[in-house]
Amino acid sequence: MDPPILLGATLPDDIVYEVYRVLARIDPPRRPRLKGDRIALPGALGWIVLTHVCRRWRRIGTELSSLWAAIVNTFPPDDATILQRSKSQKLSMKVSSSRSYNVTRGTWPMMEALHILPRIRHLQFSLSEFTPDRGKAWSALVASPSLLHLTKLCIGSNHRSPFNSLPLEAPALRFLTTNVFFPLNAKNLKVLKVKGEHWHWRLLLHFLSHYPSLRELYCEAVAGEPIENFYFESEKIHRALEDGYAFARELVIPSPVVLARMETVEISDKHRELSGLLELLTHLDLPASISLHVDRIRGRERLLALLLRPEMRYSPRNTLTIRDMWGDDDEDFNVDCPRILITLTEGNVCLELGDADEDDSVQMSTWLELEYVPDVLEAMGRDVASIIRVLAFVHDCRCGEFGIECVGTIDCPNFSRVAVSLHRFKNVSELHLIRQGRCLLQILPSLCAPTSHTDWTFPALRILVLVLGDTQPRKFWDQLRAMLASRRAEGRPVERLVVGGTGACHARDFADDAEWSAGSECDEEEHIVALLKVREINLDEERQLVAEVVDEREMLCNCFEELFC
Repeated sequence: MDPPILLGATLPDDIVYEVYRVLARIDPPRRPRLKGDRIALPGALGWIVLTHVCRRWRRIGTELSSLWAAIVNTFPPDDATILQRSKSQKLSMKVSSSRSYNVTRGTWPMMEALHILPRIRHLQFSLSEFTPDRGKAWSALVASPSLLHLTKLCIGSNHRSPFNSLPLEAPALRFLTTNVFFPLNAKNLKVLKVKGEHWHWRLLLHFLSHYPSLRELYCEAVAGEPIENFYFESEKIHRALEDGYAFARELVIPSPVVLARMETVEISDKHRELSGLLELLTHLDLPASISLHVDRIRGRERLLALLLRPEMRYSPRNTLTIRDMWGDDDEDFNVDCPRILITLTEGNVCLELGDADEDDSVQMSTWLELEYVPDVLEAMGRDVASIIRVLAFVHDCRCGEFGIECVGTIDCPNFSRVAVSLHRFKNVSELHLIRQGRCLLQILPSLCAPTSHTDWTFPALRILVLVLGDTQPRKFWDQLRAMLASRRAEGRPVERLVVGGTGACHARDFADDAEWSAGSECDEEEHIVALLKVREINLDEERQLVAEVVDEREMLCNCFEELFC
């Protein structure tokens, strides 16, 4: 049998090209690790070893300029061979304001990269603390007249105060990520990602006013007006904010910024009392059809104000999901109320967190006591209520972990407020009640046929989806059947009933439990089996009242074990 090296030498050129491309994806070269570093993998040539197979493979490999262009950053600037073999290919580069090549990060010094700036398409520029080298590197970038091919730019600076310099000219730039303000001429900018918590809303508005073609905006936080003696967790953020305030005071009184092509806005409201979120959105003229996500809104009043925005009244978004959850991340454990997610989508109920990551959705999240959920429904106005066709309440139940009775998404002592709010959703044809608790015993009676024909709750209701996380008392099932029967008798029947979850297997009746615990001469296991047979939910009565019953229950339950213990 021929040795592998001889077999490789006989492969046709097009196969060799493909071998290079495949190995370049799975085995790129690694730069040498620093002396004493036992964590990083040792340096390796990766796919470059293919150039050692034979002369023909070496010739083919050295001609693949796109592969060499992809690894220019892997080697220091004084290795001219790699750069030479990349020929005129466009480059993706990491540069920094330091004077020397950073082996760990693979970043070139800006002053060493000046001669290849015309070839750079994607640039990641790291700026260290305020030093002469930092200013020199930035000035060199701004002074470059040859950024004609730059389409993606990422600026990361340890010193985050605004730059006051000549504008950077980047006519082809489409994607910008930055944690520092700087003048920029980029008429084709489409995506802007703003990092950090030190952006004053007027400064950000001034930045946005230069990019009327912007399509996507992502912002970690927006600061408002300064508050005396406000506590900052970071001195860097405090200093950058102070410099930002000084810069913003020099700006003229802002007028609304029209961003007619905007498609996506995602903002996190991290500044609590110092937030400038409302001021920023008030001064942005955005299409109502945009995807708008505002995360971690601080305070009920701020949330209610945002719910009045025109994006909430965009008619194709006909599905409203209100979800409560605990412990989404570490920040959630610093509050004593759940996080509420209010989501508007077109057609799809947001049962999972990622379900709202679609282009046409609006989502607001805040920490809110459940008794204020009716305020959310009231604030959305009649215009919003009239366009909602699908309404869902989703409860991520962790009540057992906290040792409390499960209520559900709506925990309002005065349920008449909830009923009044629900009355306004006249066009809801589909209702989802997901993992709700005790509030079901109040919601179901409100869905019954009223004494007056003008007093219906959800008169258009045709589909009811019930997902039960815990077993419900017999009263719940009696109420469900009474509601279905009354609507059917009045000519407004529920036509499709979907029942799912682990709690839809048996009815829970505390009276029977008490009778058994008081003393019984029956064998315990036989008694429990008989008890569960009586309590079993088979949905036969529901099928007599609804045209279509969909059984999505998980039939393997723990009821026997719970009673036996």
